[in-house]
Amino acid sequence: MLLFVRSSDAPIDAKLQRYMRAATKADIPHAALYWDRDKDAGNVDNENRIIFRAPLAYTARSRTLLCLVLLNIFIMWTIWRRRHAMSLVHAIDLDTAVAASLICKFTGIPYFYDIYDHYADSRGLAGWKRKLFAWLEKHVIRGANTVVLADQYRIQQHAALPCDRILIIENVPDIRRHNLPPRSSTQPDRPLIRIGYLGTLEPVCRGIEDMLAVVEAMPQVQLDIAGQGALRNTVISAAKRCSRIRFHGPMQHSDGLALLQSLDVVMGLYYQNNPNHKFAAPNKYFEHLLIGRPLLTSLGTPPGAKVERYATGWAIQDGASNIRGVLECILTRPEEVERRGARALQLWEQDFTDYSARVIDGQYVAAIRRASRTAETVARRTEISGKAT
Repeated sequence: MLLFVRSSDAPIDAKLQRYMRAATKADIPHAALYWDRDKDAGNVDNENRIIFRAPLAYTARSRTLLCLVLLNIFIMWTIWRRRHAMSLVHAIDLDTAVAASLICKFTGIPYFYDIYDHYADSRGLAGWKRKLFAWLEKHVIRGANTVVLADQYRIQQHAALPCDRILIIENVPDIRRHNLPPRSSTQPDRPLIRIGYLGTLEPVCRGIEDMLAVVEAMPQVQLDIAGQGALRNTVISAAKRCSRIRFHGPMQHSDGLALLQSLDVVMGLYYQNNPNHKFAAPNKYFEHLLIGRPLLTSLGTPPGAKVERYATGWAIQDGASNIRGVLECILTRPEEVERRGARALQLWEQDFTDYSARVIDGQYVAAIRRASRTAETVARRTEISGKAT
């Protein structure tokens, strides 16, 4: 069995869902072990999930460290208990990979280390904490059969990566355009511009607080937000104050894309106060191409460089004043929304329509098959273990 290990809700992790669909199509038995932080996050089939339950932990920061410790104990216990049936572990990010790598090394189970985000950079760690987690990550990487990165940019972010064991899997959605609903017709009384955000409600470094304040002050702008995270209550409060701010809560990825498709502009800001954003490789870049909507993102980041190069959106400096400035500019030239959205869709159809088939169903599944323990290997280890006891 292939086991995916994740420290947040699996049903709303679009990339993890792509991995699981690929495993299903390839007839590879698999399950996802994940931390169910929000019972509203959705469901997957019972036989494919192993749940660590600690709801409301996104907002209860004092409990997060304890819950992470308990989660890692649960990971090691689960892998140990199912070790004879386990062929490969796919651990996502360092907060699950340390425990997974330890128990895999002890049991002889190969593992993939999938780096969604550089741990120290994404959390702003410095000093001894940064050195500690850099040391831990180096050892996790050293023992991994394969290291998965979301973008070529990320290679320079990580020291001592094994070049012969890197697999680049970009955050490209595998939803077909014909599965998305058509765009809703224009309403004469609607705001002139509708902004959509789908993802983690992360404070300080994603521009969400600034966008909320700007939208409240601009009667010609509407903001739709879907997701979960530490800013959930802030967004709910803003939605209560302003009817043009709409909070949809956590959504399945396909439903979230359908929501964005019905709007005008996709929001995906990555402020420079998070060092990890210099190497941002977000879903939102590829999502805006798929749905044919322009992206509002940040200068000095990979998605910012791409939208400027291909003219599929706007890249701005951090801060509320810059958000307001670009929205005012868009309001004076609404035809740019359609033009840049059409260019985004053209780029998708040119470069990414068959990405999932080529990379996930192809390269990723092939890597799994090469790395997985065979039935004969599992049986032999079981026999040796039985003799030892």
